[in-house]
Amino acid sequence: MSLSGSGISNFSVVALTSAFGTSLSVANLALTAYLSAQALGVLAGGFIADMTRRHAEVAAIGYWRQCRRRPRDRRCRLRHGAAAAGDGLRPACSAA
Repeated sequence: MSLSGSGISNFSVVALTSAFGTSLSVANLALTAYLSAQALGVLAGGFIADMTRRHAEVAAIGYWRQCRRRPRDRRCRLRHGAAAAGDGLRPACSAA
């Protein structure tokens, strides 16, 4: 997560301007929107994690909902079985 986040923040403006011909102001606005949404997601996740004690199940539901949005993506699936922590559901995204 950290590696992809630093790559996006370091190279997205240059990639948007050179690959798609966007202006610097639009590319910087896109980066600002991405970083703001990422910060809001971390903040919301902190509130959710504070309200629950079953963190593995909340994470599994989040992955499940994300995979339901993209049903044709074969890389995203939900494995049933015993996870390392002992819960019944374990989300997994495998490489295609």
